[in-house]
Amino acid sequence: MVLPMGARGGNIVVSTLLSHFPIGNVRYAELIKRLARELKLRIWATIGSGYPEIEGVRRYARVLLPVRARLGRPYATKFLGPLAALLTRADGVDVYWLFDTVFPMRAYRLLGNAPFVLDADDPDFSLPPHPLLFDRRVVKLVVPTEMIRRKFIELYGLDARMVEVIPNGVDLRRCTPTPIPESRTVVYVGTLAPHRSEFLSQVIREVHRRDRSVRFVVVGDPTPGFIRSIEGCLDRVELSGYVSHDKVPDYIRKGAVAIFPQSVSLGGRVSIKLLEYMACGRPVVATDVDESFPVREAGAGIITPVDPEAFAEAILKLLDDRKLSQELASRGVAFARNYSWDRIAERYIDIFQKVRWGR
Repeated sequence: MVLPMGARGGNIVVSTLLSHFPIGNVRYAELIKRLARELKLRIWATIGSGYPEIEGVRRYARVLLPVRARLGRPYATKFLGPLAALLTRADGVDVYWLFDTVFPMRAYRLLGNAPFVLDADDPDFSLPPHPLLFDRRVVKLVVPTEMIRRKFIELYGLDARMVEVIPNGVDLRRCTPTPIPESRTVVYVGTLAPHRSEFLSQVIREVHRRDRSVRFVVVGDPTPGFIRSIEGCLDRVELSGYVSHDKVPDYIRKGAVAIFPQSVSLGGRVSIKLLEYMACGRPVVATDVDESFPVREAGAGIITPVDPEAFAEAILKLLDDRKLSQELASRGVAFARNYSWDRIAERYIDIFQKVRWGR
């Protein structure tokens, strides 16, 4: 439930500093949309972007170069970042909410002494940590899973009380469950980077070898290499290309089974697509990687080794056993209800309140 404006956080001035706006990160786009209704939210960005507008948020955003910058983002972050940081201080900021650490420390030093809530939804632990992580003004570090929380504490010696887990969420108004269709259709949504596309192509070929009645819907920009790898199966694969995020549930609901064909663990973040699969009422087949833990916790699908034969067998099992599919799908719907973006936004408001009052 979304609280009335001012009921929880309306008196708090929260400012965020971005390299570009609108923002392409789904987590932050969804949170900004909701927090703009609950807080005095100020969004400062250096340049415009090509991402879709965030519903109801434009009036809160101040973009220094509102037209998509031709001079390049590195130039913008180097010179416009410090300017944006100086301008934010005129807002009478209570809390800075920062999740775009592309600026050099010079920009962040200009923000003043208001406390920081720093987000790290997809950290790369193979790179040196950004110096902002150790800035004394950072009162809370927000991460999406307990696995990531433990890594920050163990690798960088952070105070455990500083690191807060707030997971990703799902829009339950858009991702509503529908009956599983009779068609033998499998849907995949997401990136077609090598850690997914190579295994996905193997799975498509293996399923095609066993059962040519199965169709795949692949939502995401396919690379030429991926298309070549499945050229013998293209008559049974719908390649949608890029789809705006608000249209993704329509594609998920085309499938009788939704899949998560990831070949390696990437640090344990919460995959939004898994929550959307479950909220739409689709059973899931996923590989046994860290990011599949929501499917395991929910009991909403079948977890297989990173083996295309085992993965294909699980897909065919769910297509053939509708009773099992429905049982798994129902568990997923119940699980996803706990991950509403509205609930996630309320948790942020609680953090901003505590940080503001030094609790």
